[in-house]
Amino acid sequence: MTSSAPQPRGPQAPGWLSTPSLVLGAVGVFFVLALAMRALERSGTAARWSEATDTAGVSTLDDEDARAGRVPGLVKHLQGANLVTSVLETSVRVQAFDENWRGTAVATVETPVRLHYAIDLAALDPARVIFSPLGSVYTLRVPLPRLHAVEVRTGEERVYVEVGGWRLRSRAGEYQLGLARTRVEAQARRLRPTERDQIALRAAATQALTALVRGVVGPQALVRVLFEDAAPATRDAHARREAHATSPDEVRP
Repeated sequence: MTSSAPQPRGPQAPGWLSTPSLVLGAVGVFFVLALAMRALERSGTAARWSEATDTAGVSTLDDEDARAGRVPGLVKHLQGANLVTSVLETSVRVQAFDENWRGTAVATVETPVRLHYAIDLAALDPARVIFSPLGSVYTLRVPLPRLHAVEVRTGEERVYVEVGGWRLRSRAGEYQLGLARTRVEAQARRLRPTERDQIALRAAATQALTALVRGVVGPQALVRVLFEDAAPATRDAHARREAHATSPDEVRP
């Protein structure tokens, strides 16, 4: 019986170079490289974010300082504007009356008028103009609009003249009519705006003041206007003067 001789074998590879070992090694190297690249990316992003945040913070602070620095110039601009006006359209009715042994004479005038209200900014206190970094708002504290001028539209008036007894319209009637006309402006100045009129006056003044502020600091500026009323003692004294000046022959509309 013949037995075959054992065949010689070539050199054997070490155990750590086997296929499973190579696969695991490649995976490990890839994982290490991925972690290293992710760490570099994060550090670069953080650096860029920090730089951008610092730049934005400095820019914001510089911008707020610049806006606050405009307040003195804004005050001068407002003071130079002198008056901020708004208009109310209304009418007045004035009557003049005379009676003696010859009879009576009565003249009535109804006239449209324009009441021009204004806020005097020439003496504006700089402390009444404030810039708040919180919200970037310019706040103005101003007095309420006050009556500044009266425009009597005499061309649109309506007149009524009545005479009785021995009085003549051409003389007594026309005389009373002239008296009534001279009292129209004074009567118009005694008118007091209604609550709706006051709202309209404040809205018009707010719009005008906002436009003045934005003309200096920029069209996107946030503006808040606060109105300050006169002291009670001042209002009472003003009311007493007006009551004393009212004539008994004038009829309020």
